[in-house]
Amino acid sequence: MRISLTRFRFYKEAPELRDCLPKAHQNRRVKRPYRTKPNRIKNRVSVHNRPINANDRKYFGRWESDSIVSGCRKLGINVLIERKTRLAHISLMPDKTANTTHNLIVKRLKMYDSQTVHSITYGNGSENTVHEQTN
Repeated sequence: MRISLTRFRFYKEAPELRDCLPKAHQNRRVKRPYRTKPNRIKNRVSVHNRPINANDRKYFGRWESDSIVSGCRKLGINVLIERKTRLAHISLMPDKTANTTHNLIVKRLKMYDSQTVHSITYGNGSENTVHEQTN
């Protein structure tokens, strides 16, 4: 007969089964996320509140920026995509800080004049907390 360990919250009903657990804990431990508080982005504008003409792909100069972080949470990739032409700029980030992301975006968009960069839509990650400096 097999007894399910998920039934026992504190294993008081079957103390002989504690030795079968991987670490023989008396009580289960609460799993906590690695991040305690989300990093809030000040003056963030939702995607739903952006101008209507930024949603369609009629004009060149509407950019989207997002980041991909590696499994070790150290390295990352920043991706800038122009919405009309689907032109992509991919940059390797040595760390996931807001200043590094800001410098990469400025470096990539420096080759375009200010009249062809109309708007940038950012992701919600903590690497975009200085988005107002980039605009």
